[in-house]
Amino acid sequence: MPGLARNLVCASLVLITIPAAAARQQPASSLRGTWAATIGTKPALQGSWSAQLRAESPEAAAGTWTLFGANGKAAAQGTWSATRTAGTWSGTWSARGAGSDTLRSGTWRADVEHAPATFADLLRSTLETQVTGAWHSAGLQGRWALRATSTR
Repeated sequence: MPGLARNLVCASLVLITIPAAAARQQPASSLRGTWAATIGTKPALQGSWSAQLRAESPEAAAGTWTLFGANGKAAAQGTWSATRTAGTWSGTWSARGAGSDTLRSGTWRADVEHAPATFADLLRSTLETQVTGAWHSAGLQGRWALRATSTR
């Protein structure tokens, strides 16, 4: 798979790992942060993520993510979604490279021994410690890590 496409697939997966939740009659809160991922065993990707937190859907979430190129500019942008099934947080992601019509997609899973009650709780925990997981896409796989950088 060509370099950008491969990085896009991997990055997309990494960011996928980020979701959402906020109160029904309260203003939405948001989290954002940074992520890093590997392709196989090679550290190769980094970017940013954001999530809108909504209390009315604590078992599901969605957000956006960006993959940065070597020049520090956005090389790809996409969305992610998450759901909790049988105590495991997992989801999907998709992204398009800058100037590309090709959509890449994949799946992800978070490494959590005791899944937090809500995805918002999982994301808020990244304010204090990294959350990690695995991703898969088009025959590629790797690991990812998330860290929140601010709250609103």
